[in-house]
Amino acid sequence: MGSLDLDAVYAEMSKQSDRGTALIAGELVNSCLQVAIWDYFAKRGDEEDLFFREGALLGPFSARIKIAYASGVISESMRDRLTAVRKVRNHFAHEVRPHEFDEPYIVSWCDKLLEPTGPNPGRQAWKPERWRYIWNCINLCERLLDIANKAYRERVASKLAEDVQAAILQKQKPPQKD
Repeated sequence: MGSLDLDAVYAEMSKQSDRGTALIAGELVNSCLQVAIWDYFAKRGDEEDLFFREGALLGPFSARIKIAYASGVISESMRDRLTAVRKVRNHFAHEVRPHEFDEPYIVSWCDKLLEPTGPNPGRQAWKPERWRYIWNCINLCERLLDIANKAYRERVASKLAEDVQAAILQKQKPPQKD
């Protein structure tokens, strides 16, 4: 997951009900958060245990938000936006009856999200809360992927510096006598 194909995301959201939009966009953010955490802490080979196995420490969206904030991967503002996205997604996912973005409690969670900048792509006449949710999910994914890319570049640069330093030190050692 390196970058988002915004046209594809908007096209998919245009086909979805409010529930489908909440679930798909929310899970997209959850996946981007996983990538950011994973790249921030450097891959060690235990991704399966941390993220995917039953009872995994970082399996739940809420746990990912908490660890990302506590470790400085994300800001307080981003934590609050991710929490609002999680609440909307979970509400649509775990309630049997149909829901829509203009219901009062969903509106109250969407009010915690940033106001979209830029026009609604006009795929359909989305409700303001639905557009705000979609825009924030995409914006959060882009920011989380930027965090992941920065962490990766820093890790590569650090490794390169270590390798160069080791090579220099190796050349400075006197030759070993047999």
